[in-house]
Amino acid sequence: MNTLIDNNRMLDDTLLRSILDSAVDGILGLDVYGNHTFVNPAALRMLGYNEQELIGRNSHAIWHHSRRSGEAYPLEHCPIHSTLKAGKPFRGEDCFIRRDGTLFDVEVSCTPMYAGGIVSGAVITFRDIEERKKADQELHILKLAMEQSPVSMVITDAEGTIQFVNPKFTAATGYTSEEAVGENPRLLKSGEFPKESYQELWNTISSGRTWHGHFHNKRKNGELYWEDAIISPVMDGNGTIHHYFALKEDITERKRMQELMRLQSQAMDSAPGYILICDALIPDQPIIYANQAFEILTGYSKSEVVGKNPRFLQGVNKHQTGLEEIRRGLRENAPSQVLIQNYRKDGSLFWNDLRVAPVLDDKGQISHYVGISNIVTDFVEIQEQLRKNEERLRLAQEYADIGTWDLNIKTNELYWSEKIGPLFGYPEGDIKATYERFLDAVHPEDRQSVHSTVQHCIDTGDAYQIEHRCVWPDGSIHWLQENGNISSDKKGDPTHMLGLIQDITARKNAEEALRRSMIEANRANQAKSLFLSSMSHELRTPMNAILGFGQLLEMESSLDPAHLDFIQEIIKAGHHLLELINDVLDLARIESGKVDLMMESISCVPLVDECLNLVRPLASKQNITINSTCPPELTVRADRMRLKQVLINILSNAIKYNTNGGSVAVRVSARDGKIRFSISDTGRGIAKERMSELFAPFNRLGLESSDIEGTGIGLTISKQLVELMGGWIGATSEPGTGSRFWIDLKQEYPADRDTQTVKIMPETMEPADSRRTFSILYIEDNPANLRLVERILEKRGHIRLIEAHTPALGLELAAIHLPDLILMDLGMRDMDGFEVLRLVRESDWGRSMPVMAISAYAMANDIEKGLAAGFVEYLTKPLDIRRFLDTIDRVLTECATHSTTDEGIP
Repeated sequence: MNTLIDNNRMLDDTLLRSILDSAVDGILGLDVYGNHTFVNPAALRMLGYNEQELIGRNSHAIWHHSRRSGEAYPLEHCPIHSTLKAGKPFRGEDCFIRRDGTLFDVEVSCTPMYAGGIVSGAVITFRDIEERKKADQELHILKLAMEQSPVSMVITDAEGTIQFVNPKFTAATGYTSEEAVGENPRLLKSGEFPKESYQELWNTISSGRTWHGHFHNKRKNGELYWEDAIISPVMDGNGTIHHYFALKEDITERKRMQELMRLQSQAMDSAPGYILICDALIPDQPIIYANQAFEILTGYSKSEVVGKNPRFLQGVNKHQTGLEEIRRGLRENAPSQVLIQNYRKDGSLFWNDLRVAPVLDDKGQISHYVGISNIVTDFVEIQEQLRKNEERLRLAQEYADIGTWDLNIKTNELYWSEKIGPLFGYPEGDIKATYERFLDAVHPEDRQSVHSTVQHCIDTGDAYQIEHRCVWPDGSIHWLQENGNISSDKKGDPTHMLGLIQDITARKNAEEALRRSMIEANRANQAKSLFLSSMSHELRTPMNAILGFGQLLEMESSLDPAHLDFIQEIIKAGHHLLELINDVLDLARIESGKVDLMMESISCVPLVDECLNLVRPLASKQNITINSTCPPELTVRADRMRLKQVLINILSNAIKYNTNGGSVAVRVSARDGKIRFSISDTGRGIAKERMSELFAPFNRLGLESSDIEGTGIGLTISKQLVELMGGWIGATSEPGTGSRFWIDLKQEYPADRDTQTVKIMPETMEPADSRRTFSILYIEDNPANLRLVERILEKRGHIRLIEAHTPALGLELAAIHLPDLILMDLGMRDMDGFEVLRLVRESDWGRSMPVMAISAYAMANDIEKGLAAGFVEYLTKPLDIRRFLDTIDRVLTECATHSTTDEGIP
């Protein structure tokens, strides 16, 4: 009997397992702790796991996110927790997370299981409802599209009875959906559409074809309107028509505009002057319209000119002043009016008073331009004769080159000479001279000042002198200089004010041009500095991989000597390139004025000794002898680091460009309150004609192709640094003999010395406790940099590296794994490092989590900005591996210390 029961139970278990394995829904079995005890194939397929990965793993790992909030469930809100702890079943919709981290919508139920009246576990069943949700969304979008369509939509049955209209139909016709449904579209008939056209429409659509045409219909309020309509039959798979679908657009305004354009075209053809319209969107901007007056006045027919640019009318005279004015107006989307010469078809010349106006499209861009012209040949000939007469008069006035005026103080009457009118933009004798008219011509902003100065001269008798602007009738601004004084009667009362006037516009324009050129020069300099800084950042990123992997290879003990030599050559070349990048960066800082100097008293002897010790290995390789002379009492006022940088640069050049077995002499002396550093060499020297190029950036004076390494900007930086420190730098040279460079800086005497600053070195941090495993998350979108850091941290067996190639993934992994340290690039595409840091600090889990920046942005202000934002460290690329590891150890040690301290708090 027991055997039979056991066999039945085995049969039942096998049958149950078969049923569960064949189920299309995912099924998960949980113990009371939420760990998986059973998972069927459908669940594994939807979640992306295999059975071994899920059995024994807590279910909260897959029931992890709410798509609406994007955050993990708090434990107390988790449906699994509620079911296992309180026995509450759950049924509803939620999101699960697959093994690859993607989310998907599920319909899920969680049912408690009991043993002896106590919850012993739970069964979770779920199904993927992504496709259903997409279908529901598509139907919703289709409904919204029909409701929000900008054109009317009508659906009828096969007999033509309306079954559906959208809101645009109601807006266009005035009939509501309730009024239209059940009616025939003929309720819109106005009687203006021929019956034959209706029959043709019906014949077309009933035969299964689409009809397209116009209706002249009537709205509910009796108003007539025009519609453009497309009506199509809707057929089933057998070709049987069961509905008709119509799209209709109100084109009443379009019809009105077409009629208006027809009237305008008639009006243009009737105009006395000729009119041309050109298309600005077609290459060479050809004529697309010419009126009848054009044919009459020029002798050309429309067919001869359409498709040509109007320039053919100018004949050989294509460089007239007015033509440039037209081009300027078209560039600035502004109308223009000019006087130009054209030629008729028979070759005769005529003068045009031409007005050109641009036609702008909805985006404010020129789509066409219109030219309207009157032939004014007779008028121009008269004007030319007047111009000649005026030129004779102008020359007579120009001989004196001065204008005079006389103001009658008692009557306020003003007299001025013929030269005065042109100074205010008026032809001589063209206006009546009055004091009020004079003030009206003065620029509004200068008017009160001029009036006050005149009044002061009248009241006090002081000479009148002022520079002010005036506005010419054409709107242009000119500068005038006026001088004057008063004349008095026998009683001493002022009667007249006499003055001279002169145009100083050219001088003022020159002053303004100089000011603007200085602004432009500064702007260009800033742009160059920004460019150099940006290029430095872009170069540092690949250099990080070159030098980083090079250093890793150099540390490999298995390399044979030949390969190690190759690696060291790569690192050497990389460091040389890095020096060039740093020089470029230094030049950018200097030229942008962002170099902070720390001026102090510096004893010359130890400074020179320190510099010589740094360059002696280079000198030994080339068998160069170095001699130095420096009195021990000499002290200079300078920035120690920058002066050292300059001296090392000049000493390096003296060695690199020297002859094998040559010598370098360093001499420090004092004279007239200056300390002079003189560095002489026995090298090849510099040609006299190239000495002026010595301090120009990126100029190696013809040695660009030599085997001597150099950047071409070291001397440029040295010159600017010396000048920033208040000194001078210069050089003399003799080809074949050698060169001498000298630096003059302010001497400082013992009484002037500042108190020396004692630098306190930071205490050495112990390495992180290797007995404890630390986790580090690295967020970086550059694959090469990810691989580099991965290889570096392999040398720390107690560190587990978590990688994230996007900021969003990094934040998600940080919330899951709670790493001991986050490393982060700043220049990522989707989200910069500062924004990621902000989100970390705003989270519950990341308020105190250390975050370290690793960036190719290496300007001093970049580093200051990063540290101020809250990064615990800011390392620049390319990485120095030893410094990088030391920094990691120090930060993790601090992390471990803080963690121990926190655990000890009761």
